[in-house]
Amino acid sequence: MTEETLNKGGNSLTAIIWQTPFLKGVLMLVLASAVLLPAYDLFYVYPSFEKLLIKSMENDAKRTAKHILHMINDQESEDSIFTSDGMTPQLQEQLSDVASDFSLWKARVFSTKGKILFSTTTNETDTYNESPYFHQSVAKGRIFSKVEHKSGKSMEGEVIPVDIVEIYVPVMNGKQFKGAFEIYYDISEEWTLLQTLLRNTGALLLLLMLGFLFVAVTLVIKSAREHRLLTITRSELNRQERLFHDVIQAAQDAIIVTDYQQRILLANPAFTELTGFSQNEVLGKTPAIMKSGRHNNAFYREMWQTLVEEKHWRGEIWNRRKDGSVFPGLLSISTIDDNSEEGVQHVGIYIDISKQKVQEERYQKMAFHDPLTSLPNRVLFMDRLEKSMQAALRTDENVGLFFIDLDGFKQVNDMAGHLAGDALLLEIAQRLTGLIRKEDTAARLGGDEFTLVIHGAKERETFERIATNVVESLRQPIILDQVPKPVYISASVGIAIYQQDSEVIEELVSYADKAMYVAKRTGKNRYVFYADT
Repeated sequence: MTEETLNKGGNSLTAIIWQTPFLKGVLMLVLASAVLLPAYDLFYVYPSFEKLLIKSMENDAKRTAKHILHMINDQESEDSIFTSDGMTPQLQEQLSDVASDFSLWKARVFSTKGKILFSTTTNETDTYNESPYFHQSVAKGRIFSKVEHKSGKSMEGEVIPVDIVEIYVPVMNGKQFKGAFEIYYDISEEWTLLQTLLRNTGALLLLLMLGFLFVAVTLVIKSAREHRLLTITRSELNRQERLFHDVIQAAQDAIIVTDYQQRILLANPAFTELTGFSQNEVLGKTPAIMKSGRHNNAFYREMWQTLVEEKHWRGEIWNRRKDGSVFPGLLSISTIDDNSEEGVQHVGIYIDISKQKVQEERYQKMAFHDPLTSLPNRVLFMDRLEKSMQAALRTDENVGLFFIDLDGFKQVNDMAGHLAGDALLLEIAQRLTGLIRKEDTAARLGGDEFTLVIHGAKERETFERIATNVVESLRQPIILDQVPKPVYISASVGIAIYQQDSEVIEELVSYADKAMYVAKRTGKNRYVFYADT
């Protein structure tokens, strides 16, 4: 850079960047990217999410339709479902069960003429769908989807808005149109999330464009040599104060500002929407009005001590709304010290994480529990077994590991169908759970394989008694809704005992599995200890 350039633009960092073409180009590229990337998300990425969501729902609808047809084919001709005579009460009940099992918002069945033969909503049958898309698209074998915004009822009976995707799935025999299913999915949560993303990104884009404009104007002003030494005027301070106020008011997260006595000075609209308290109701009061009662005094002492020492605190906290309901949130508190006689102020930003908590619990259950029976899966079973072995080692007790394989389950599953098989597995899970104590573990490893972890016993007779109860319980008749007669099965049980058979978890699991196969080879409907093989 030459001396002439320095003399022209001054020697401040801003002036040097603005007067240097390369650095100026890099700066403008960064600023433009900051605006273009959110715009790309807003106008391309998020609309693509909507298309993917609809496409995913269409695939689910196709699978549901195939499941219904498969169910009908197991019992009668699939043509019967698309005729008034064939739509029997039994068939309607089965269709209602399918709608419930697949968590459908609503389901309907149409004839070739568009007549509603079945609907999970009352008073809709025997009416016709006169919409052009039914005859011009669905009746020609093309799947048709649309998003509707309807009203539904919450568990408390309140009328609430519901976002629904309606999917028409035609059933064809070659090129012949046989009828159609109309399947409704509730996508309120996904739709709300998408709309929230759009709003947040739009607000971010607006703020970035304002910031871009502000930075550009600032650079132009600062590049002029005669304005290098000017101080910020009162009007500029007032402008920035208004901008600060506007940003807080437009923020999607709840924000409050307190004085040095922790009295609330400001609360934005998002705070009112989240808590139900208006700004007038909280001004002059402390945030203690939102205490949920879920945190002890030690929690708050530690929080304020951190604020004093580090000028910032961030963590999860439960608060109470005006209506008395409590909810979890992520709270971030920052200390502002203006060096005045009154001391410090605090700014708190609160984000509702109720949905994230529900999602975390859902993922936790999916990761460690069997989706059908809700029993622990293989991962949780191994963890429980290891902890039981560690506890037994300290108390010098034994742990019984039972491997249980059902005899005759495949025949029931093949003859009565998967719904009957699932109902049978649920009954087995309930019987096994009823045979053990709360501190013991019943798990499903997959298919028709179950395990029990029994600890706290010192004598083999205890495990023999439990094994006898298991074999006796599982060979008792089972009543299933899907089967007209009682179902009879039995169980082959293999038992390995920790400390007696092995002190290594992998060996113990292998020994119990081997004992179970010995029980199955020697006649089934019995239990075998590994020590006796």
